[in-house]
Amino acid sequence: MKKQITLIFIVLLLFIASFDNGTYSRYVLTRNINTEVSSAPFYFNAERYATTINFPRTDNQKDFDQILTEETPVKFKISNNDGSNFNNYQVTYEISVVGSSKFTLSEGETVTKTIDGGSLKNEDITVTLKIKDLTKTDDTVKIRVTSTFPYSKTFEFDYKVTQDGAIQYIEDLVDMALGIRNRDNPNNLKTADIQNERFKMTRDLDFNDSSSYKDSTSDAYGDINGNSTFGENIYNEVTSDTGFLPIGELDHPFQGAFNGGGYTINNLHIHKALQSNIGFFGTIQNATIKNLTIKNGYVYNENQTAGMLVGKVVHSVIEYVTVSGNTVMSVDTVHTTQDTYTGGIAGYVSEGSTVSYCKNYANVTTQFTGDYNNYSGPAGGIAAWMSTSNVDHCENYGTITGQRYIGGIAGFFAMHDATDENGYGTASDCINHGTVKSYITTSSGTLGYYVGGIIGYNRAHGVVQNNINYEDAVVSGISGVGGIVGNNAKIGTAIGTVRNNTNYSSNITGGATAHGIAGSWTGYSGKTGTDTYGNVNSPK
Repeated sequence: MKKQITLIFIVLLLFIASFDNGTYSRYVLTRNINTEVSSAPFYFNAERYATTINFPRTDNQKDFDQILTEETPVKFKISNNDGSNFNNYQVTYEISVVGSSKFTLSEGETVTKTIDGGSLKNEDITVTLKIKDLTKTDDTVKIRVTSTFPYSKTFEFDYKVTQDGAIQYIEDLVDMALGIRNRDNPNNLKTADIQNERFKMTRDLDFNDSSSYKDSTSDAYGDINGNSTFGENIYNEVTSDTGFLPIGELDHPFQGAFNGGGYTINNLHIHKALQSNIGFFGTIQNATIKNLTIKNGYVYNENQTAGMLVGKVVHSVIEYVTVSGNTVMSVDTVHTTQDTYTGGIAGYVSEGSTVSYCKNYANVTTQFTGDYNNYSGPAGGIAAWMSTSNVDHCENYGTITGQRYIGGIAGFFAMHDATDENGYGTASDCINHGTVKSYITTSSGTLGYYVGGIIGYNRAHGVVQNNINYEDAVVSGISGVGGIVGNNAKIGTAIGTVRNNTNYSSNITGGATAHGIAGSWTGYSGKTGTDTYGNVNSPK
């Protein structure tokens, strides 16, 4: 009431003053005299700086385990003014993630902050978005910013989320395969983008399950498998006819790291003709592949080299990989001048590579009708051919069938590509429970020769030690058949070593040169398949 009387008094004074000097002035009351003088409009605004949130790979390029980051910053501009107006209130507001089972904020479910009043304010606020479940496939997120005091005002922002290196869908694998060959793909990846990068799976993937795809009906990828059939959806492209396009090729090898994260790829289908080095990966070089299972896979190559995991391995590391299903390679009489190698894990392994802690349950078959360079036709539960490379702590449970040079672990071992005497490699601490055999039943040259529970043919400086061929293993061929090594060959001054191995199997057949440890010794004067060097032959 006192304020109202004071205002009336002021108005009367102004009215009287207007007659001063004979001048008449008019004054208009422009606001409600009952309004508090200290009041001001409420203003609050939130703006985002981008429409995409990216989780980059970890910085350490040599870290093959922690490849994927799980936190990344998100920035907002918070204002209490529009450039000409502001409020006097200190505003309390909250930031939260709306309705997501994959994402949250690192600071908590809700982050509470304030912006001062009484002056013009524009503040940059950063919160941290966190992935709480990597197995979830959400690639969008909604973030809410809402003032809670003194008044309520809400903003919601939809973001597209990307994760560098994350393998969440079949499309991610297809992008790798196409990109590394510099072929068109919807994400425009090129060899330079991915050849040396690191990748990690975030969940199981099944080529036969539409839920493993972003959109199994999409035909945006075109002719993925190169069979000149256009207009097919991606599901049909990678599951029928020639099937999935291997990641990496001879001219564009994969040179990065692939961590399966302990997950499984189901129903891989590859059926090629006259293509060298096929498998889930075609060719890898200076690469690492680990922690992966390929289940119910089918890889078939009419000629050349095949492996369920990889066709050709150059100076790389493979570890903790398990395969099951069928790997088959068949060559008709038209192509008798081509080398043929088939392995459960890899077809051809060379140049200082290492294969460790791998298991094969696949049935591996090499069929070859020619006799090219005497080296065609090998098969191995882990690898068909190993040149100057090592294998350790690996296991075979599958049936391994080939023309010659056939092993439960490796078919042809320790030869050097250029000079036999320089070849080396160690096969150690491996076991065989499977059937290892030649499909040749009638003696013809060296066909059907050199079949071993662990190694088919140990050449040059190869060392075969501390391996076990178990009682359920079956090993058979025409000649040079051993529970551990089919043949141990001395080449010039290069002396192979077979020591401290154990054979428990009595199912070893191959005529006079079938023995519990080594079927035959080539180049060793006076040595026979019964020589031990710490080996134990104890059939059960």
